[in-house]
Amino acid sequence: MHDFIKNEIDPVLHEIEIELQQDRELLNAYKEAQRAENLIKHREEIRSRPRAEWHSNKKDKLQLKRDSFKDLQNIKQKFDTHKH
Repeated sequence: MHDFIKNEIDPVLHEIEIELQQDRELLNAYKEAQRAENLIKHREEIRSRPRAEWHSNKKDKLQLKRDSFKDLQNIKQKFDTHKH
């Protein structure tokens, strides 16, 4: 039984594994091609969008964290109030 698995099934499984890997690579290539096509097709729209804002210093990050926590507390309080 062990020889059957080793000699007959393992090579088949290996071929299937290779085919699956090739399918994944083809799918990734297709996705990249679609992305590139969309970037070219919608270039003007993409360029007209405002640039993303990033909070780069610790003070801004900390303030954002505090504000988010306050918002979360307010949501929780409203939920608890309507729950009862």
